[in-house]
Amino acid sequence: MMDLAELHLHWGASQYKGKSYRSYSLARGYRENGKNRKEIVMKLGKLSETEAERWRKFLKTIKKPDAFLTTLDDLYVTIHYAYLDVATANAIWDEWELDEIFPRNGKRVVPIATIARILSVNRCIDPAAKSQTPEWFHSTALPWLLDVNPELRNVQ
Repeated sequence: MMDLAELHLHWGASQYKGKSYRSYSLARGYRENGKNRKEIVMKLGKLSETEAERWRKFLKTIKKPDAFLTTLDDLYVTIHYAYLDVATANAIWDEWELDEIFPRNGKRVVPIATIARILSVNRCIDPAAKSQTPEWFHSTALPWLLDVNPELRNVQ
């Protein structure tokens, strides 16, 4: 069985009637008697730049130990998180540097500026009672955008 992680895209140039051509193949590098060698595993022939780049990306990806092959048809969304509206309001908060308004000191697990940001984004997008904000927060991408564990609470 061939290990795809050992392969690289090899090419050779040739000329015919004054025109240059590139021919591609998959090759495996190895050492023999202290010298670098390569074994052509599969000839691919002439490839467009787009096709060659796809092969390069594929071979680079397959070298990662946690990589696996799939198709778009095999993927499906199980949980949806609000993102674009939340990310936009979050970016506006950053642009206006509103974190600077709030003190940085204190022994809070979640800074006051972050709590204010969450509440403000909530009021902009989906105004609800403060008691409903944690549930709303869980349904958005804010925990990832702000790097805040949704289970954390500030306790006085």
